[in-house]
Amino acid sequence: MDGVVTFALILIYYVHVAIRRYFQWMKLPPGPFGLPIIGSLFWLGFNPHLSLTKLSRRYGDVFTITFGSYYSIVLNSIESVRETLVKRSRVYGGRPQLYSFTEVRGGLGVLFIDHTPKYERQRKLVIRSLHRTFYVTKNLDAILKTEVLKLLHEFAKCENEAFHPKVLLRLLAANIILKSFFDLNFEFNGSEANEIVDMVEDFTKNTSPVNLSDIVPWLQKLPIGYFSKMRRMFLDFVGMHEKYYTSTTLSRVPGCPRCLTDALLENLPLYNKGIDDAGSLITEKDLVYVLADLVGAAFETIANTLSWALMLVAAHPAWQIALQSELDAVIKGDRLPSLNDRENLPTINAALYEVLRMSCVVPVSLPHSTTQDTNFRDYNIPKGTFVFVNLWGIHHDPKYWKSPYDFNPQRFLNNDGRFFVPKHESFIPFSTGGRSCLGERLAKDEIFVFFAAILQQFHLRLVENENVNDFNGEYRLTLAPKPYLMKLQKRKAFVSEKT
Repeated sequence: MDGVVTFALILIYYVHVAIRRYFQWMKLPPGPFGLPIIGSLFWLGFNPHLSLTKLSRRYGDVFTITFGSYYSIVLNSIESVRETLVKRSRVYGGRPQLYSFTEVRGGLGVLFIDHTPKYERQRKLVIRSLHRTFYVTKNLDAILKTEVLKLLHEFAKCENEAFHPKVLLRLLAANIILKSFFDLNFEFNGSEANEIVDMVEDFTKNTSPVNLSDIVPWLQKLPIGYFSKMRRMFLDFVGMHEKYYTSTTLSRVPGCPRCLTDALLENLPLYNKGIDDAGSLITEKDLVYVLADLVGAAFETIANTLSWALMLVAAHPAWQIALQSELDAVIKGDRLPSLNDRENLPTINAALYEVLRMSCVVPVSLPHSTTQDTNFRDYNIPKGTFVFVNLWGIHHDPKYWKSPYDFNPQRFLNNDGRFFVPKHESFIPFSTGGRSCLGERLAKDEIFVFFAAILQQFHLRLVENENVNDFNGEYRLTLAPKPYLMKLQKRKAFVSEKT
């Protein structure tokens, strides 16, 4: 038995040496060895963000790993991201055409499609429509006020009871999405809100940056229920959005956009102007898939960021007192916080940015791919190479963040107590470059208002806090904190709906 183990270890060593030499011959960055068929997948485990960060300590801020037969470089520093995604965004802005991106999703949407002229027009359409819907027409303040009141009423029902806020925060995300994307008003805990919660839950459970069917393509040919289930589940997810989309279009009044769907349709002719090729036109089917992509991204970002925020603030009573004191000093009278208060609440802003840094809700980016052969530092990167960004490693880089695993909003406050973002910019929670998050501004605004309102109205206390510094979390496409229990205690007389 000892001989078998020795032989296996020797074999692994020589495979490791051979792969390192192959990387050198290809002039790819060095990295850990892989195995036939699965490549380096086994190095990642259940928490790839932590595994990649550990590997970066050995192989440097850029290294190569293999997914099956695919080569991928992993970026682990803000410098490497600037050199690639920022300065050469088109070269590093592709999306690998994997089974789960093309066959399952039909090559539609905006998050998973490759970098093409149509992709660029769709991205511009979404950005323009988001701005038009929420900032030009000033719809956002009214939507946030309504949804905040619903959430606070539900939180009030849980006063002095130990509960995990995950369920309420996911319902909040569902309600604000239904309203802001489709102009639909439902009961906070009604069947429609729960439908979208269940759908997104199933969708994210079975979605990851790279699926097994992508790494080992021949598995797609086998009669394995998982792959047909994955496709059926996604089609059900899209079907739900098609139902909401159709409902919204039936009551639409051209020229008066109430929600994102209205604005997309309003702006669509502008981004199809002059397009003669039917295959390059942005169709209404494209819009449904775009909305499905945006809903999945927005839902997870809102719910998980707020879940981390409440846990971290509750675990640090001194910071909670400082935040609530600032709210009381700035917001006098019987009203809720609003976006207009943002400039006067530097500590609230700093705490939220620290939550975004520390929790890193999207710890590893969706895979990019190189659109042409290129050079990077002393390396040759072939066209089609996968590119992953280890956002977690960047947010916890000890080179820029002292004690990076400690919650400390002071990092985002200067000596005068004013909010600022450090110049080193090792902070990109919504990624950067041509594939950065489309809804970054909207997400930050929504989370700010919900977070400030909860702290204004309630004192938070953890019942159990053993998971506070456990960053394994629940990893899918996004990172949720492990379950925790907290108790609420009212701080103020509840704000009336007339405010």
